[in-house]
Amino acid sequence: MVIFPERSRPLGFLSQQSLVEAVAGILRLALVIGGLITIASLYFIDIVSMHFLPLWMPMEKAMKFMEDLHLNYNWIITTSGIAILVVSVLFLNRVISLKS
Repeated sequence: MVIFPERSRPLGFLSQQSLVEAVAGILRLALVIGGLITIASLYFIDIVSMHFLPLWMPMEKAMKFMEDLHLNYNWIITTSGIAILVVSVLFLNRVISLKS
């Protein structure tokens, strides 16, 4: 008689700790990259608005968009990016401290 221990208990696939840890590590690094991309997107949008918007619309409207970007959306993008970075660094530090 052959017994399959993976089928005898629910969520037996979680016994493969190395696979779970590898996926968790990739997700934590993806959070770091996501936070950096979030902050970098502000500066990318700023450069595009400074150099390319005046080519397609009147200068006054382009300046209004740039002003609106800096006064209203700068803090939202920066705060969310820093929050993502802080959370991801805390997760990474927890993993590093548990391994040592």
